[in-house]
Amino acid sequence: MQKVLIVLIKATQIFNIYEGVSVAESRSLVQTEVIRHLLHFAKRNSIFYKEISCRGLGISGTMFGQIDRKFCALKFCIKALLFSWDGLNMDKGNTTTFRSKEDVVKKWFLLDAEGKTLGRFAVEVAKILRGKHRPDFTPFSDSGDGVIVINAEKIVVTGPKKARKNYRYYTGSMSGLREVSYGTMIARHPTFPVEHAVKGMLPKSRLARQQMKRLRVFAGSEHGMSAQLPIIVNC
Repeated sequence: MQKVLIVLIKATQIFNIYEGVSVAESRSLVQTEVIRHLLHFAKRNSIFYKEISCRGLGISGTMFGQIDRKFCALKFCIKALLFSWDGLNMDKGNTTTFRSKEDVVKKWFLLDAEGKTLGRFAVEVAKILRGKHRPDFTPFSDSGDGVIVINAEKIVVTGPKKARKNYRYYTGSMSGLREVSYGTMIARHPTFPVEHAVKGMLPKSRLARQQMKRLRVFAGSEHGMSAQLPIIVNC
């Protein structure tokens, strides 16, 4: 935006120089000078040609092209440049980097679930699995890392959820709906509540199923993944 203001100041200075000239002569002189400066500025900054339509003013023209309809059309096109330049985002310094799964070096993170709230803890795990903790996060690429969860049996839920929260599944037969309370489920399968919560926070896609394979949940404090050199995270 600062560069655009410099161009506008240049054009304003040229208008002031040729203010005393007749309208017929000034139209040609100002048009030539301003377009020359704009083209020079565009060439230095690698700005591409873009058509502008000033609707509501009855003026149509181009950013760096011919403007012959009205003498004031040149002013309006320079003003339109102010509003359109910021949206073009032609600055080479502001680029978006997309990472493929081959470019990402996978890491493993170790999270302790002891005393943590189930939902809030699952959010942090899902972020790491998807790769949203990275500055170059790419939604359509498998750019996430692996997560090791320990002490899953010591996770907590708030309020009366321990008695009221139920997990449903179907046996496949008639009237095969079954419900298991949270207290019963964590006693039978201590790792299931964490895995179920994290899976529910991931997209329902093939990419998410691939990312879920990097989740390792252990009921106790021991895990057999020291070879992965996990990074301890406090969340």
